[in-house]
Amino acid sequence: MNFILDFTYPKLLILYYHLIGILSVLLNTLGIYLLQTQCKKLGTSRYWLLSYQVLCYITDIFFTLLMQPVPLYPLVAVYTVGVLSDWFGIPPVALSYIVCDLIAVQFTFLAVSFIKKHRTVASLSNSLAFPKHSDIVILVALVLGVVLGDSYVLSMRLSREDQWKLVNELVPHYVDGFRSLPNFEIFPKTSQMNYSLYILLAFAISVLTPMIFVVLDTFRKLHQLKQKIAKVNYQRHAEGVICLIVQVGTAGLSIAPIIRLGISIIFDHPDAQKVSEFCLAWFSTHSSFNMIALLMFFPPYKMFIKKHTKG
Repeated sequence: MNFILDFTYPKLLILYYHLIGILSVLLNTLGIYLLQTQCKKLGTSRYWLLSYQVLCYITDIFFTLLMQPVPLYPLVAVYTVGVLSDWFGIPPVALSYIVCDLIAVQFTFLAVSFIKKHRTVASLSNSLAFPKHSDIVILVALVLGVVLGDSYVLSMRLSREDQWKLVNELVPHYVDGFRSLPNFEIFPKTSQMNYSLYILLAFAISVLTPMIFVVLDTFRKLHQLKQKIAKVNYQRHAEGVICLIVQVGTAGLSIAPIIRLGISIIFDHPDAQKVSEFCLAWFSTHSSFNMIALLMFFPPYKMFIKKHTKG
């Protein structure tokens, strides 16, 4: 296959990273402040939401300012131009480990937050709920997944000499382009990698599907509670559910470009480099879009905005 790669400095992508990174810092700082001051009615669940918000904050700063990945698909290759690689010489593969692990941790915290809220609503309605030990099971699964995933990628990593051999074998006419890069990481595209991507895609779908049912079931149980508990208590639980639903929705939208990225690797999309740049740019908007959605739909945040925009 003839690979078409562009080694020119991606000015628009890097500018976008900077802009969305700054916006993310501003919005997430506001989000952390609002969770601390406007959401005390949520009780202990707000601490899980606060943890999720902080993780979104850290992930976005890391991805858009410290890492700044630039893909070289349809080759399974990437280089980075952020602070950590430019100033400290940290290789792209190490930065990729960190950002993937942060993403896994943040979505796990969101899932645990929703399961805890489902359990609370279910206990009030005397209906079937997730057992308490399910939180521990999820966290243990997270640790195992991170360790196994990182170990698998590490086992596939080539030495620098072998990476140059792969470049010469696959794209000898782009050797000068690779030499012009500040750094790069390239992996051999094998059937084993394709199978791994299929498994990851199937896993993502298998996680998202039950979450949809949990969301619907939480809504159903909450509706049953409306006539059984005090209006103040109902409003508190309803606000917590709305907050989580908004965040699950935006999380699902942010996973979509990652899934699309995996598909472009598997099927060698003819314009994969531009598609992958778009996917990374889309993913980097996650926490900013999440905060904007919360400001629009989450009652305590809406009240805060209305209060401070009057007059």
